[in-house]
Order: sequence, then structure tokens, then C-alpha cells
Amino acid sequence: MIYKKLLDAIQSNVNQKPLKIALIDPDKKNDMTLSDQIEYIERNDFIAVFCGGSIMMDAMYHKRISYIRKNIDLPLIGFPGSVSQINENFDALLYMSLISGRNPQYLIGEQVLSAPIIHDLSLETIPIGYIILNNGKKTSVEIISGTDGLPMSNHDVVLAHVLASQYLGHKMIYLECGSDSEKIIDIDLLKKIKKNVNVPLIVGGGIKNQEDIEIISDCGADFIVVSSMIESYVNL
Repeated sequence: MIYKKLLDAIQSNVNQKPLKIALIDPDKKNDMTLSDQIEYIERNDFIAVFCGGSIMMDAMYHKRISYIRKNIDLPLIGFPGSVSQINENFDALLYMSLISGRNPQYLIGEQVLSAPIIHDLSLETIPIGYIILNNGKKTSVEIISGTDGLPMSNHDVVLAHVLASQYLGHKMIYLECGSDSEKIIDIDLLKKIKKNVNVPLIVGGGIKNQEDIEIISDCGADFIVVSSMIESYVNL
């Protein structure tokens, strides 16, 4: 099971090095750089790949998933923005509930629509509490989801949502700043969350370099999701 492999990665990480997960967005028309992204991922100590995006921009989405599956040996985990992005090539699926917003489509609607498909494909699911954080600039994930992120400056409100996710039984919590965010997560907020919850934390958004990765890891993230940093590298 992929979920168990992720837990094992945390438990065996005796040197406390950052556990990096790559995010590839097959929505984007990046066919010219897709092979370069895969090569970069294979060479830079990533433990898994999240695959998905906010919307489907063209009909090539599923063909890109097949290409990624054939060319990468790491666990391929679906990170779907909608039911239409579920693919049989995924080793597992992040079964997310967008609990930072109040849009019923992403709280339960997409989950209900996707359940029969997941059942038919026998996909492993990892229940995730997905929390969008806002640092002053509206990100693309907020626009697409029709929700506002929680203000990072209000630690108590964010923590209440994180605790609710844990008590609802989510196996992991994903703290999302948005790949187009200008800043990483508020470090004091991350430390406070880590102190008060006992489920693994996934953190992504605003990560531009190795220093950002190290800081987020040292302050409590179990997994760090890297996306725009990879795209920036292959587009040099």
C-alpha cells in the first residue's frame, strides 16, 4: 500500500532529511519539458510523484498520465482537481476534502461522483484534509475552487480546521499555499500545527529553492511538495 510506504518513509527518516514529493501538472501544455521534469525528479531524491491539477486544459491529460507512468519508477499518486482527472495508472489517489472552504462541490460532491469509478478501478485512496492558506494574494487554486483560503496570520482559525480534519479521520493533512504563491507557509503557524496534531503534514506552495525546502522540513512538514521549482529548472 502506498499509504504505508509513505508512513514507513517518515519512520525510517532517522537523519531527518526533507522528504520531497514532486508535483507534475498534466493540465499544462508542457509536452516539450515533460521528459526533462521526469529526469530531474529521478535525479533529485524525490520519494513519490503527485500528478494532477486544478482543471483540465486539453484532451491530452490522460495521455500525459500514461507517458509519466511509463517513464517513472516512483509511486504515482493522483492529485485530482475533479472526478475527470482520475486515471487507472495511479498507484493511489489523494481522496481530498477541501475543508478550508464551504463549497459543497469540493467538500463532498466530487467525492460522491468519483466513488463508483474508484471502486471499479480498485484504486487505493488516502483520505486527505485539504486546507488552502492565503497570504494576501489570491491564488489559482482559490479561483478554480470558488473558495477563499484561510488567512495564514490567523493561527487559531487555521489550527481549528486542522484539528477538525484530524478528528474527522483524515489520514494526512495537506497545507496548500498555491504553486503561484509568492511566499512559503508561515513558519510559526507550521510549528504550532505540528505541536498540536498527530497525523502527517504535507506542505506545498511558494517553494522556490532548497533553502525553502529545508526550512519547511525543519519546522514540521513530513512531506514537502515541489512543483514550480521543477518547472523553473527545466525551463531555464
